[in-house]
Amino acid sequence: MPLSPRPPVGSVPRAFADLAAQDVFFVALEDGTEVAVRNDLRRVTTYVLIEQGRWFEHEWDLLPRIVGPGDTVFDVGANHGVYALPLARRVGSSGRVVAFEPGEDPASLMATAAAKGRLSALDLRRVAVTERDDRSFLLGGAGGEEARIADDGVPVPTRRLDTVWRELGRPELALLKVDAEGAEERVFEGARELLAETSPVVMFEISGNAERGTALSRRLAAYGFAPYRYLPRFELLVPLTPDHCDGHQLNLLALKPGTAAVLAERGLLVEDAGPDGPEEDPESVATLLRAPGAVPPAERLARARAALRHFAPRLENGGAAPVYPDHALVYRLLVALGEIERAGYLLGAVQRRIEHGLPASQPILALAPWLDDVPAGDDLPAWVRMDILDRLLRGHNWSSRFLPGEILGILEELRANPFFPEPLERRRQLRRTVRGLQPALEPGPATAALRVPALAT
Repeated sequence: MPLSPRPPVGSVPRAFADLAAQDVFFVALEDGTEVAVRNDLRRVTTYVLIEQGRWFEHEWDLLPRIVGPGDTVFDVGANHGVYALPLARRVGSSGRVVAFEPGEDPASLMATAAAKGRLSALDLRRVAVTERDDRSFLLGGAGGEEARIADDGVPVPTRRLDTVWRELGRPELALLKVDAEGAEERVFEGARELLAETSPVVMFEISGNAERGTALSRRLAAYGFAPYRYLPRFELLVPLTPDHCDGHQLNLLALKPGTAAVLAERGLLVEDAGPDGPEEDPESVATLLRAPGAVPPAERLARARAALRHFAPRLENGGAAPVYPDHALVYRLLVALGEIERAGYLLGAVQRRIEHGLPASQPILALAPWLDDVPAGDDLPAWVRMDILDRLLRGHNWSSRFLPGEILGILEELRANPFFPEPLERRRQLRRTVRGLQPALEPGPATAALRVPALAT
């Protein structure tokens, strides 16, 4: 696997001898799209795509389901194309994905991937998007990642979305995705006409900042948009309420009523789940959480909310309830309903409670969904330990790239656990490679799914 944490300047890493002295390779994502990245694990995109085979935002699964063949998409802040490239495949040759990326390196890598994948729908614009057709400066971010508009830096041209939209003939947009590193307000200021006259699904970054989410939602409300959030476990968009924007909410979505109605008809959105469902036993709720797709959208949401209101009080007054099934059930309900911060607090309580005793047998529901159907056998203590630590390491962190250095010691110790999963082994190897403890990812089950084809010469 040709990965090097710090490629020497002016020379070619040994692992790249077969890539014609290039420091670029392609990572195949879960949907088959190939994204070009640098051979440098200090780059966030390189690290995350190899770690997970996808982008870490939950909406990465949603957006291709929203758009279809022939649609027009605007992607502001497209970076390496982790959204734009899969969407270009989705809309096909009859559609268009206009990808705005002012960073020279990520834009060039995106162009390379589009050419290799023959994605004719990708329309790459190497400009920053603001409220003016002018020039500005781009500052910060390794290789252009996470760079932002500033008063100094690398000069870049700027364009208004209204200007580009008019040049394209004022098409109806299916999707407007905005990730402008804090400049979303300026992007919307330059898109007044577009927002007034079209009805796209708008996705914008808030990075867990509730005040920012409120301010941007109010701006969009002036054009008839209402805010929504995505519940990935239930695969549903639901209306945003003030108490449901926690520190793990990276993005919000905004829709006009007509667009929301269309998505509701397609089973992707629920406006009102109606009255809470009846009180249910833990086994019935566990079945709902294990296979939510078997239940109609409104019903699954109503039942989950009712179950949370019923079971959460059991954990109050000192939290004497057992970890399994009570804590695990409420934890899974909180995660499914998008209340990740509350789930995180509960997980801390689980860590403290588990020392009071293990369950007598394997529970019907784990904290980590992937463990639901993994038999504990004769090693229930190891199963429970992995259940808790997997959620701490993966369930509440977007990527091990953002975790402190001590995480490697935990992963090394966990490796002896018989339930140690391949995703954690991949994280362990990535952290070791970054630290210079091994030259590259080792061949094996944890890396077998990664395809890194050589570049054409």
